[in-house]
Amino acid sequence: MGIMAMSLTAEGTGVDKAAVFFVAPDGRDSNAGTREAPFATLVRARDAARQLGTSQVRRIIVRGGSYYGVSLLLDAQDSGLAIVAAPGEKPMLYGGRQVTEWKNDGDKFYAAKLPGVTDRAWDFRSLVVNEQLRPRARLPKTGVFTHLTRFDAPWHTTVGGGFRGADKPELKLNLQYRQGDLGAWLDVNNAELTIFHEWDDSLVGLKSHDPDTRTLSFSNPSGYPPGAFDVRTYVVWNVREGMHEPGQWNLDRSREFHFPDKLKRTLSL
Repeated sequence: MGIMAMSLTAEGTGVDKAAVFFVAPDGRDSNAGTREAPFATLVRARDAARQLGTSQVRRIIVRGGSYYGVSLLLDAQDSGLAIVAAPGEKPMLYGGRQVTEWKNDGDKFYAAKLPGVTDRAWDFRSLVVNEQLRPRARLPKTGVFTHLTRFDAPWHTTVGGGFRGADKPELKLNLQYRQGDLGAWLDVNNAELTIFHEWDDSLVGLKSHDPDTRTLSFSNPSGYPPGAFDVRTYVVWNVREGMHEPGQWNLDRSREFHFPDKLKRTLSL
């Protein structure tokens, strides 16, 4: 496919004698990339600009609107390339996908089918609605849980070798919770834990759950053994039981949805 470069003056773009390519939400990558026939993606515009070489003044004008699934890698071929918003317009670039077809799920919730979630081909931890980051489902509603796991070895500073005996993998893979905080209902496929340490924290997934001993086993090790530094606090994310307020959400990797054809909503991820 040939590439058409359009030479515009300062009146149109602020750059004289530049090769300018346009991108718009309603464009098509099979277009020529002109103002009248814009590309749909920044990747297509970048590739068109690259064909002209770095000696040519090049500019990509991004029209206002929302763009989803944006991922753009720039390297030495793009030296001198300017990517700017169209004058007076506001493009919004989202690295994630758009979540659509929201329907009633019981009396309190809406839900949407997301192909690829149950097998973790698509996994995410941020949701944007009306340009605002929405909070994930959380337990407890406020504050933290206190767990029962202890690790009493003294800290010898990083230079001094850190914790003595903390190199045993099992010390970073288990946590025992208090009676009543959690229960057999906890879905290990969905739940994730933030385990707090002295000056940082760890995010872990769950591999298994023994409700009889109230033991959680992690799918990835925590940064320090739970209970180290005499800190025994944690938070549980992404379980339906943690949906307390309007606007909270959870990503259900276990449940298959079968909805009646009811009210639909569209959110932007």
